[in-house]
Amino acid sequence: GPVWSRNTVFGQGVPFAFPSSPDTGPGLTEAGKRLVTECNRIGIAVDLAHITEKGFWDVARLSDQPLIVSHSNAHAITPISRNLTDKQLAAVRESNGLVGLNFAVTMLREDGLKRVDTPLSDMIRHIDYLVEHVGIDGVGLGSDFDGTT
Repeated sequence: GPVWSRNTVFGQGVPFAFPSSPDTGPGLTEAGKRLVTECNRIGIAVDLAHITEKGFWDVARLSDQPLIVSHSNAHAITPISRNLTDKQLAAVRESNGLVGLNFAVTMLREDGLKRVDTPLSDMIRHIDYLVEHVGIDGVGLGSDFDGTT
């Protein structure tokens, strides 16, 4: 994607903070907008994991491709800035996009704690929520099996 939880020439990433909103900063820069336009032209999907909410909506407006968020969960369950709001999930669904489940326990647990004894039921709860909001064909397995630092 154009960012990773830090600022780049293309836009601003969301920090790892709990609880927090995904609305943590500005959207894409002009270079970021050009990047999305060029990716669309040559058929490259833009991964929206780690981007601010404003950046997400910038890509949604600019892109004619399905919205892809390779590893994120539901903000309604775990209110961390990296997780997606219901409006974002609806946009992914409308674009025939995909959300990959993030396995980092801080993004799965309602309390945002980093605990190795996090139950499988927390993952299933997010999967069920994502399927309800994006559709069964729009949910996959993401990454961060080793957590985040």
